[in-house]
Amino acid sequence: MAVTSQLPAFTSPRVSTASNGYEPLSMNGNRQSERAGGLRFAQDAEKLKATEKQDDPPKPMDIVPWRMRERMKTMDVALVLCLNIGTDPPDVEKSTPCARKECWVDPFSMPAKKAIETIGNTLQSQYERWQPRARYKQSLDPTVEKIRELCVNRRRLAKHDRVLFHYNGHGVPRPTQNGEVWVFNKSYTQYIPLLVYDLQSWVGTPSIYVFDCSAAGVLLSHFTSPPPTQTQTHGRNGSPSANEAIVLAACAADELLPMNPELCADVFTSCLTTPITVALRWFISQNELSMAHLDASFIERIPGKLTDRKTPLGELNWIFTAITDTIAWNMLPRELFQKLFRQDLLVASLFRNFLLAERIMKSEGCSPCSLPALPPTNHHSLWRSWDLAAEVCLNQLYKLSNPYPNVDMSFQPSRFFAEQLTAFEVWLQFGSSEKPPPQQLPMVLQVLLSQVHRLRALVLLKKFLDLGPWAVNLALSVGIFPYVLKLLQSPASELRQVLVFIWAKILALDSSCQVDLVKDDGHSYFISHLAAGLHNGGGNQSAYSAANSMMPAEQKVMAAFIISVICNKYLPGQKSCLPQYLHKICINLLQDPDEDVRKWICLCLAKLWEHFDDAKRIVIEDKVPRILGSKLRDDRPEVRAAAAYALGTLVGFQCDPNTSGKHVDMSRLDDFLRQRAHDDIVVALELLRGCRDGSPLVRRESVLALANVILHNYHQPRFESVAKHFKNQPVNAPATSPADNGSSRAELDFQGSNDARNSLESVNDTSFQSSADVFVDEELLDEIGEGAKYYAQIWHVLKEMQSRDPFPQVVDAVKAIVSFVNASILEAEQDQLRENSQTGSVLASPPRSANPESLTTMRTERSPGAVSQLRREGTVSGLAHIQAPQKEERFAQFNDPILEPVQEDEDPLSEKGAESLHNPSSYSPIEYDAARRMSTLGDQEEVKDFTMNLRQRAVLNNDAEMTSLLLFHPYETMLLVADEKDQISLYNFEETETKVLTFGNKNPPGSRLTSLNWINETEESLLTCGSDDGVIKIYHACFASCSGSHNQFIKVFRSDGEQLALIRYHEGFLGERIGPVSCLAFHPHRLFLAAGATDSVVAVYSSDK
Repeated sequence: MAVTSQLPAFTSPRVSTASNGYEPLSMNGNRQSERAGGLRFAQDAEKLKATEKQDDPPKPMDIVPWRMRERMKTMDVALVLCLNIGTDPPDVEKSTPCARKECWVDPFSMPAKKAIETIGNTLQSQYERWQPRARYKQSLDPTVEKIRELCVNRRRLAKHDRVLFHYNGHGVPRPTQNGEVWVFNKSYTQYIPLLVYDLQSWVGTPSIYVFDCSAAGVLLSHFTSPPPTQTQTHGRNGSPSANEAIVLAACAADELLPMNPELCADVFTSCLTTPITVALRWFISQNELSMAHLDASFIERIPGKLTDRKTPLGELNWIFTAITDTIAWNMLPRELFQKLFRQDLLVASLFRNFLLAERIMKSEGCSPCSLPALPPTNHHSLWRSWDLAAEVCLNQLYKLSNPYPNVDMSFQPSRFFAEQLTAFEVWLQFGSSEKPPPQQLPMVLQVLLSQVHRLRALVLLKKFLDLGPWAVNLALSVGIFPYVLKLLQSPASELRQVLVFIWAKILALDSSCQVDLVKDDGHSYFISHLAAGLHNGGGNQSAYSAANSMMPAEQKVMAAFIISVICNKYLPGQKSCLPQYLHKICINLLQDPDEDVRKWICLCLAKLWEHFDDAKRIVIEDKVPRILGSKLRDDRPEVRAAAAYALGTLVGFQCDPNTSGKHVDMSRLDDFLRQRAHDDIVVALELLRGCRDGSPLVRRESVLALANVILHNYHQPRFESVAKHFKNQPVNAPATSPADNGSSRAELDFQGSNDARNSLESVNDTSFQSSADVFVDEELLDEIGEGAKYYAQIWHVLKEMQSRDPFPQVVDAVKAIVSFVNASILEAEQDQLRENSQTGSVLASPPRSANPESLTTMRTERSPGAVSQLRREGTVSGLAHIQAPQKEERFAQFNDPILEPVQEDEDPLSEKGAESLHNPSSYSPIEYDAARRMSTLGDQEEVKDFTMNLRQRAVLNNDAEMTSLLLFHPYETMLLVADEKDQISLYNFEETETKVLTFGNKNPPGSRLTSLNWINETEESLLTCGSDDGVIKIYHACFASCSGSHNQFIKVFRSDGEQLALIRYHEGFLGERIGPVSCLAFHPHRLFLAAGATDSVVAVYSSDK
């Protein structure tokens, strides 16, 4: 027996094939290989061996929390102004001139009472720009009692929301070391201290405090332990973020507020409430040479609104927001960034503006501080980008206000975001997970707001997410999720494919986003995108579908994957997708030419109806199982396995009449159970085709799918009866058959089903010979009733797989099912013995009921939920161990890069890229292989000079009783050695004379290896091993293989298990020659197959091409 890689069909003048010829399989000649196979095979085998040792299922990737567990909002604001206009505090000596304006209002330009009212109203209007829906209350030059009343009322109205307390103490002394701020008495003749401790007890938590006064930093230490009573009363579920107070202080404990007359007196408050105005004024004052043609009054004439990004003022505010957000994201810890910049809109705005206050006030000798503390950000490089954007905008506006004669000028939008996207694109070309993340990532979030740059930003975001799960997690932590969720409402067709890619990456990392998609009707977006991939060509095809009739296959795959995740273990998702005829769309896509599309469509269907009886009923009525069963004959094993998995999720139903909570007519219930049992058996008969598949993946999925039938409450008692019936019979011996009326009775309830008839024919055509010879006797018919023959056939196929299947994982799954059934039988017998012993009749057990429905009643009472018990409890641990990793692996594949990576020799900054640029000669794998073979074989003239004097080159110890097979690699100094059983060793006899690796072929005990062969020697070598139990194993992939039998048949297979040809060996005028095929070999370079038997004849076959 030999196995190799060549053409799949062969003919000979003396041989007839099972078909009229097959097209030759294409050899992959375009793959580049640095050196051929032996060493590469050794390395790959070591990796595979290490992988096989990992028995535990793969652990899902740890997701760094990116969702805000609690959204908060600031809905009540207390504005406290202690100005006492006209009277300076006694502990502050002001310079002359000094800053006088409060909220850009000169208090000395009007009466004191009117001035403080104007300042209070102006401050309120400035805060309203950031939170217009909040409730505001002013307290001007208040007393302690007024502040207490104000704070208590704010907390009462706010309930669990955050309260903002703003304190301006420019007209009172500095805070004390004891944590006191100053207010007034009723007659304004004394300063009255107010403990911060009392203030916290009135305001409660959550809260944020702004202290704009000299030495404000001295108060921070008094906010580290808030009063426990109020914290427990008003805190939201005791969460840390709700129980902590946030504090913004204008300067440190030993500092005075700046008195620069070019700034306003409340420069800290102005930075927090009017950042653009302060930033532009400060920029002009710091750049007197380049901004000499402008004065501060020009800033007031900048057109536009802060909220309109298409105007100059709105664009500057947009750029400022993006820069401060990016600085914070790059400088702050992730958790702190989420808390301060993503949890509360008003808090986020204040902290973005606080970064500006730090920059400006530090230039004046003050150091604003906060609780929690922030790292210094005033020298961040992005502030230069802000200066550039401000300068360009101001100069352009100046030119527009003073135009040249006969020159038509208009405002040009800033190139800031386009340049930031370019910088992000450069990082994508040369960045990696080992380098710091791109600082422009938050910019992409801001650019998504712009329709001009949106498509480019999404494309770059797609490339970034493709770098791996770490990139997806990073993007989600920045805050990209609500933006891409809202974009699903956009009708723009050019965004569809990019959004589908992005959402596939997001759901591959965090499937909990399915809830958000269903809530916002996002599933409809992907179902319509999937429907657009249909090649229906009908007249009712939508314009979008017609335009996308050539949709890339990977787009269909990702759409199917997204819908699968939406439906996965989420009933609202299934209920939302079912009315949109998802199953009909998927059925049409099952004929797609791409194998990955067909595979994921099968998985999408499985997730649609898994544990969802309404969907199962509808798809069964629409004949979906028959269509899906045809995929068990698909060309690709992955598709066949996915179809088996989908069929397995389709079986099973609720058989408890009280499940729905309504009264059910028992007669109608019997009809329902009988019909559903019939449907399950039809599907099970379809799955028997997968049990004989050449691919172990398909066989394993088929077995796991059959488990849902065998271990169902309705079917398990019947399989237990079959198991006891055949318990004492050999596996290969057919059961005794009664008269023909037994078969007719067994098929009575299935005669009207073409599905059952076709499935039964497919079972009779299986390679398990005895499965077509299973008959039942009268006793089993009386006990089981309907479909007895089919139950027996299914059980018989499983028993044959248990004894014959060469793949350990398949055998483990079968053993798990059989063990579960046998354990249930033993449990029932023990229960019966205990009952009999209690009544004193141990040997006289009651007669078994002839009513088949009693089997269901017994099983329901004794072991409810057998299928779920199998999946959950680990009673059949092998089955859960095998099936669970499969689902994780299917979904995890979208975490891997999908886009074509940049090759190292194409990267001009890498060593290989530099060599490629220096020596751009073309590379031909064919020429390389030919030259290497010639150098290996050597010159024929040199061979003639060799003498026959041989010397010992190496001594290799195989540590075995005997050596049965030896195989050299044709181009490497590699030698394969097989022992008398199943162990294979690989030696490098030139360098180390030691084993490179050892692995077992895992053939059954009592069998041995009979054949070794290298395949694809010139590139990535593949190894085929044959053993005398009739099993051929190919390590890694193989294009074609063949095997011979004792019946003079030669079968040629493809690597996925599909039979390509059947050759009847040695057929002559005297009829078939008796004798087994003993050896097979492919020619290494020509299309010839040689076969020999136990005689002197060798037959050579060639391709019919």
